[in-house]
Amino acid sequence: MKIYLVGGAVRDKIMGLPSQDSDYVVVGSSPEEMVALKFKPIGKSFPVFLHPETNAEYALARTEKKTAKGYHGFEFYTSPSITLEQDLSRRDLTINAIAMDGAGVIYDPYNGVDDIKSKILRHVSNAFEEDPLRVLRVARFKARFKDFSIDLDTKALIQKIVLNNEMESLSSERVLVEVLKGFKEKDPLGMLEVLYESGALQRIMPIDFLENKTELETLYSLSQYKELSGENSLVVTMMTTHFSEGKIDSSFGQSMKKMKISSHTRKIFQLISMHGNKLISLLSLNKKQQLDCFYLFDFFRRPSLILSSLNLLNCTHLAHQKKSSDYSQSVKFLNDFIDLLDREKVNIDDTLGSEQIRALVYKKRLEMLESIH
Repeated sequence: MKIYLVGGAVRDKIMGLPSQDSDYVVVGSSPEEMVALKFKPIGKSFPVFLHPETNAEYALARTEKKTAKGYHGFEFYTSPSITLEQDLSRRDLTINAIAMDGAGVIYDPYNGVDDIKSKILRHVSNAFEEDPLRVLRVARFKARFKDFSIDLDTKALIQKIVLNNEMESLSSERVLVEVLKGFKEKDPLGMLEVLYESGALQRIMPIDFLENKTELETLYSLSQYKELSGENSLVVTMMTTHFSEGKIDSSFGQSMKKMKISSHTRKIFQLISMHGNKLISLLSLNKKQQLDCFYLFDFFRRPSLILSSLNLLNCTHLAHQKKSSDYSQSVKFLNDFIDLLDREKVNIDDTLGSEQIRALVYKKRLEMLESIH
């Protein structure tokens, strides 16, 4: 049995970068031997084990065979006879196909070290085209390593994957995970450019407004807002594509149905889709219209929904390089109303019916709202 550190951890060591994860490949062993050594098996489709003390992942050296479309369409084969070079050959990029033994000796059968020095993202073999997820990974690495260029042959394979309709086999959840990781990298625009130029962006996201590359700048501007993270980055991305002349267009709701997102974010999507334009013009509404808008956003039970929606709408304004002067005033208006609701409680007569109670509460809230200037 021989154990090697592989992948990103080795790449980052060579580049002098910190690395969070350490993955290992085990050559010349078997599942039975790993279990006998107290490693905990966790792999379902192929043998992966957790170290009994460090919990680091150790995978048996393996090869793979394409059996169906998509990134799940593979059969894996493990055997003590599989070499380190064979295992590394199935990896995506040469910079990730480097290994290091316990003595610090580097094993680099696919010249990944040279590609690191030359700042090139290059596929290891033509097996690259069998996994559509690798398109997203290359785009994400371009976002992480801004100064790297993508090898022309690798670009051709990416294009082939897109033209073969392989991107459609990826689940929305998996696409969301990879895109959000890209938004957290140093150069999100680099990721978007790779996806757009290959045609992949148009296949994986409900964006139909992109007519030329310069419009990617609008999407890139979203990464500048530090208050946006995770799904919210994607929320504003989607909103930006459906935003013009200070309004959200009617097709926004249909686009949102295509994305797999959390229930909280989906609720915000739905509210903005149906009532976002009322919220945009909140301060210009009369008091009754404002109160009706609050009811639409379930303000009195969940005030966070309207505040989150307002923040995302403001970021969408900013993404279009149009600063919303009403945003801070609207937030102050909402917070003043929240404070007033906390101070003044509505006394309810228990003998009244439900309709009478609702009418009374509505009247009282309207009076409170009218007292705010």
